[in-house]
Amino acid sequence: MTAVFLDGTVVTALSLTLLTAIATGIGSLLAFLPGTGGRRFVSAALGLSSGVMVYVSLVDILPESIEKCAYLHTPAIWAIAAFFLGMALMALLDVALPGHSMHAHYDSGRAMTGGKPADPGLRDRLRRTGIVLAATIAVHNFPEGMATFVSALESLEVAVPLTVAICIHNIPMGMAMSTPLYYGTCSRRKAFLWSMCSGMAAVAGAVFALLFLLPWWTPQVEALCMAAVAGVMLYIVFDELLPEAEAYGRHGFVMGGLVAGLAVMSLCLTLMGHGH
Repeated sequence: MTAVFLDGTVVTALSLTLLTAIATGIGSLLAFLPGTGGRRFVSAALGLSSGVMVYVSLVDILPESIEKCAYLHTPAIWAIAAFFLGMALMALLDVALPGHSMHAHYDSGRAMTGGKPADPGLRDRLRRTGIVLAATIAVHNFPEGMATFVSALESLEVAVPLTVAICIHNIPMGMAMSTPLYYGTCSRRKAFLWSMCSGMAAVAGAVFALLFLLPWWTPQVEALCMAAVAGVMLYIVFDELLPEAEAYGRHGFVMGGLVAGLAVMSLCLTLMGHGH
């Protein structure tokens, strides 16, 4: 490891991981562009975020985890079990959070005034949605940061394309967090800071890997972690994002955003050669 520090490989690996966090912040800022107010935008933006996360979970992360398990002579059932474990953990967290009601989402959109939530209860639900989503994406970013860091130590030819691919899908994920947080807090600064903190989880994962996990980090561990994260992401889409999007009474915009999110991620990952 001493040689690694001397030749600057660790600095390069940490820098690549930092870029993925910055991409999340860029996505957060894009949500504040002019014309991003009103029910139509919120419905479409949350639909877009849902499409992004569904595609990433089911078409990219989970199949890759199953494929890695097979390649490593590990039964694929372990990746599938990790996927549903991630969903189960989110369900337990959902039950543990007081005052949560699925039906509340469908009535919340009626309390909008000029595109901004007028009902304090609606603001609380949007803020909660954004915070839970930020935490979920942080969980996603943490092992991704470890994977980026470890791959950069092994080969930049692998790490650089991986970093670019992660940056591409972190931008819409930043928008996914920033939209409900902004409408829930009415503060661009808070929405940006929450989103950026979520993105910095990747750097935390890289530092954690450097200090503690590097001797034990294996492709099997990475595969199972990412499968669990896919389950977490999918649960948050169906439990939080889509119900909140439908609450604004613009079903057509929700579906349009959902399909656009699927298409955007399909194109991005295909161009990067990262899709399945």
